[in-house]
Amino acid sequence: MQSNDVQAKKEDPRVTRTKHQLTQALFELMAIQRWEKIRVQDILEMTGISRSAFYAHFENKFDLLTAGIPVVSFAVVNPDDGSLDLLPTFEHVDEMSEILRPLLTQPVLHEVVAKMQRDLVAIWNEYLTDIGEDPDWVLAEFLAGAQIAVATKYLRDRKPEAPVEVARRFSALVNATVAHAAAP
Repeated sequence: MQSNDVQAKKEDPRVTRTKHQLTQALFELMAIQRWEKIRVQDILEMTGISRSAFYAHFENKFDLLTAGIPVVSFAVVNPDDGSLDLLPTFEHVDEMSEILRPLLTQPVLHEVVAKMQRDLVAIWNEYLTDIGEDPDWVLAEFLAGAQIAVATKYLRDRKPEAPVEVARRFSALVNATVAHAAAP
């Protein structure tokens, strides 16, 4: 038998389905029009979900957008040899381009990008610690900001290079930057 806490945390499948449909519709709309032009009514028309059902779960379209954003988390180190490995990151950007393009290229979504940056800073600080460097907030912010800038440019230009090439070039810059920052 499950405890009350577990039962309380388990969401009704209908609610889960409704939230998923609303989120999917929002992402589909974001792929074809700018954020500021999207209305809650557009989302409702696309899904057939009632206004009262929408507002039972979300305050507005921004709340819908941010409700499902997971913490950005990935390894930047190859587990086999400990070397810097950004290919999975850029492959993920490539695979998620239809969702990430509107998130990273529409300036009104600054708060979403700011959350991504905070998550990336934590990842870069962990990387610095793992390679024996003292975590440095300036360096971690620099690397996170550069990574978001490269991903944004990659998406804006509709993937001008293969992820493996972007990862190779970015890794070389990270290695040079970290080495320079560590130099006395």
